[in-house]
Amino acid sequence: MEIALRRTDDATPDPRVVAAVGACGCSGGSFGEGTYAAVGGVDRVVPVDIYIAGCPPRPQAILNGLLVAMGVREARVGHER
Repeated sequence: MEIALRRTDDATPDPRVVAAVGACGCSGGSFGEGTYAAVGGVDRVVPVDIYIAGCPPRPQAILNGLLVAMGVREARVGHER
């Protein structure tokens, strides 16, 4: 999945916002690191802008994260103009 994530990130045009959702996305969760199949959280592969915690994350947390992500994107678009 690391290669697919890197390719997707590289193919996404700027301004992009990356969100790590859930315990596994944020920190690797119970799988963590130290195995051949896991490197930890998503931030070990690509830069992360928004972390949405939970296992599973509550719908309210996801909505809040999306609203924060929209604010981050708007701030980046405003700086590019």
